[in-house]
Amino acid sequence: MTQRLHDVLAAKLELTLRLHRESRHAAELLDTSTRLTGDLAEAYTRELTDVVAGALADAAGPRARAVADVLVALTRGLEADLTDPDLPRRRLRDGVALVVAGLAPHPGAPS
Repeated sequence: MTQRLHDVLAAKLELTLRLHRESRHAAELLDTSTRLTGDLAEAYTRELTDVVAGALADAAGPRARAVADVLVALTRGLEADLTDPDLPRRRLRDGVALVVAGLAPHPGAPS
């Protein structure tokens, strides 16, 4: 599950990295508050969150949507500084691993 979640979120991150690298208008294209692309960006984020929640359904149960919101927000936050493209990639891998580890039942915890 960790790898699957990472891969889904990494695809979003890589899209942003590519836009940042190839277009001087990347910020405008990715900004959900703009009239031109805001609705599309919001729909994309909502659908991405649905995919992530689906991947988390078994492990997170009723918390799947909330955990998915956190992971998507983490990914979006990592897009704030793309000066070193490898840094958000590493942080995404670490963040997903931490969140998934937090979903695992802890020894001695009630079932």
